[in-house]
Amino acid sequence: MRRRRVSLGPVRQCGPNAVSTVEEVTLDVRRGPSPERGLAGWGGKRPLAILIQTPGGLIATTPDGRPLAPDTLDALCPGARDHLTSDRINQGGDQMETKDIIQYAHALYDAHGDKAEAEAAQKAAAARDEGNTADAEKWDKIRLHIKELRGPKST
Repeated sequence: MRRRRVSLGPVRQCGPNAVSTVEEVTLDVRRGPSPERGLAGWGGKRPLAILIQTPGGLIATTPDGRPLAPDTLDALCPGARDHLTSDRINQGGDQMETKDIIQYAHALYDAHGDKAEAEAAQKAAAARDEGNTADAEKWDKIRLHIKELRGPKST
């Protein structure tokens, strides 16, 4: 099984500028030649574009420094430019963007499989028990996205 995902990396604030990358993440898992051999897996991550949001606008380049046209960037990673606008970057401390929720849900699902949804539900319940409604809401959103990733149940 081979999985490939292109997504926007973490956005880092550097003074008035925001910096991020568009990344390709691959994961390969193969069954061994016999049941005793189990599974073999390997993964990789590589940058496809470097993005810098400055007060003067967005600068997008390939990793080797060549300029990247806006339409090429949109085809590579739809919505990446929207996530680097200054009003979204400066939303405030504990605000978790949809992009972050989706990335976290993917990571949790990749790590825990079908048990990821239950894990997120437990975290939401624990946050509610502690009176932390903001964290509970984040975990509920993550759980719902994991549910979408799993798809419809087969009978």
